[in-house]
Amino acid sequence: MLDINVPTPITREALQTLLDRLAAETRFSIQSISKAHALVLAMQRLPPEAIWSRVGREPSGLPFNSIVQLEVERGVPRNPFINAGALVVTDILASEIFMPQQELRDYVRQLSAEPDIDFGALVARSEMEHKALPCETRTVT
Repeated sequence: MLDINVPTPITREALQTLLDRLAAETRFSIQSISKAHALVLAMQRLPPEAIWSRVGREPSGLPFNSIVQLEVERGVPRNPFINAGALVVTDILASEIFMPQQELRDYVRQLSAEPDIDFGALVARSEMEHKALPCETRTVT
């Protein structure tokens, strides 16, 4: 809970200070931002070849969720920031680190100096409820 004294009448400067403080204090789901954190964690814990032999370092020129480039690149994602590349980094972490979710959470806590950062149960539940269907069960209309 924020403890903010708002002067009356409120000035433009006071309003801007309030909005800045609210923005800085508002929690949000980092979603795709976590791709960068996962990659850095992998780079800190693993030898470079464990990562770069499975994912590229080139721009894709396509939307982050496109799988078209995977066909051209024979299944190797162009970079760790497109969804396919982030999944590879996640697989690497899951294969090589004992408790990857906790390691990643603890790493983000350390970076942010916020010891109570955690996974969002509501966001996770929504992701599971709205996950993409396998290609063979998708209906195109």
